[in-house]
Amino acid sequence: MDTYIVLRMSEPSGEKTKLTLGIDKEVIKKAKAAGINISSITEQLLNVMTSGPNTDIVKSFEAFLNALRHILIKNNISLTIGQNRSWDYKNQEPIDNSINLDRDGTLYIWHDESESAFKVSLSEVLNDLYPPNQILNNLFQELIKVTENNKAKLQELNFALKLLKTLSEEEKK
Repeated sequence: MDTYIVLRMSEPSGEKTKLTLGIDKEVIKKAKAAGINISSITEQLLNVMTSGPNTDIVKSFEAFLNALRHILIKNNISLTIGQNRSWDYKNQEPIDNSINLDRDGTLYIWHDESESAFKVSLSEVLNDLYPPNQILNNLFQELIKVTENNKAKLQELNFALKLLKTLSEEEKK
């Protein structure tokens, strides 16, 4: 079931305009739980998606990725935002490598074969980045993993606490 939210989008004059979007209720719930500013992310996404030939796409992507970085920092994660292909000269075959955004804002290409990474600039990998909606999907998937891991850790801690209390009570007897 969709829930409708009202966003305030930037106008060139710096004023905001209200915009109503239909977004799945569970997506909104998960986004809020993860501390995602839906308005800011939506504005950045629209900015990137509507960049025409006269707009600096690198600056738009920088703003979008910077908005994502705050979420990455808060959740202590990095994010796959693209894929590029290189050539494996040893095996004479192409290799797909992931392009990742680290929580410190560093972009790097990860080579699975050699388990190594090297920094790159946004302009170097711009054509290899996923579309913004796929990047957001990857973000949500990572945040779901973090949430599930946190729930599991919390259950383990609660169990350990109960065990310690039980042992402590038995020791008092």
